[in-house]
Amino acid sequence: MAFTWQFESKDCIAIQLTDQVAYQDIIDFLEQIRIETSKHPVIYELIRCSEDLYVELSSEEALIVANKLKENLSLHSGGAMVFICATDHIYGLCRQLGMRVETDAMPVEVFRTEAEAREWFKEIRSLDTV
Repeated sequence: MAFTWQFESKDCIAIQLTDQVAYQDIIDFLEQIRIETSKHPVIYELIRCSEDLYVELSSEEALIVANKLKENLSLHSGGAMVFICATDHIYGLCRQLGMRVETDAMPVEVFRTEAEAREWFKEIRSLDTV
């Protein structure tokens, strides 16, 4: 399975992406996550992209994915999204995606290691509770 996920806490969902991911897989997964997180006003998404992850999207498909993701994020009044990417290809793809979907209420960052990502999450979450 290319996507697995679980809630780490009441407001934080951890998602793992592996193997080859097709456009329709992404669209279907975004719909599933929208349903699962829609009752949470604030959501933090930690997305781990494995070294064997391969994503191939056309420009048109990438734009649809970005718009669908932005729709999902707009359902929440706050939170953040972080991608952890081991490969250059996926790192670049996630940076482009992040720039398209980031809002004032939902910042997005891309990191190479989980330690860096979790440190940033800790900082962002402490700002949300002040």
